[in-house]
Amino acid sequence: MTPFTPDEIGDVFPIIEPTINRLYLDFGGYSPEKMRHLLEIQAATLHIADGESFFIAQWSETTCHILAAASLSGHTKDFNQIISDTTAFVKQLGCSKITFTSPREGWGRVASRIGFHVESITYAKEV
Repeated sequence: MTPFTPDEIGDVFPIIEPTINRLYLDFGGYSPEKMRHLLEIQAATLHIADGESFFIAQWSETTCHILAAASLSGHTKDFNQIISDTTAFVKQLGCSKITFTSPREGWGRVASRIGFHVESITYAKEV
């Protein structure tokens, strides 16, 4: 799960860009252009998990915040294994917490089954 370097982003981003675009159109967050920019300036990192999924994260001293995550094929064979592998990876980096936000209410049910709990919910209004 070693992150791609900024020099590698140009080669790998086209593979994930359609998925990033779908996530952006369906749920908001960062546009593909903004996500690529964050990766290129190293404000976020891109990781491939088990060759079948990816995640883009921002890091603080003890927290890995997932900006986007998805299966490369559209269907994850073993979601629990991906979470387990990701958890082991971030622990190796000294992180004690993984966070993510989502406007999808259904993630509340899924997240609790895989060990996440709610710390905050963000509401926003464009003005």
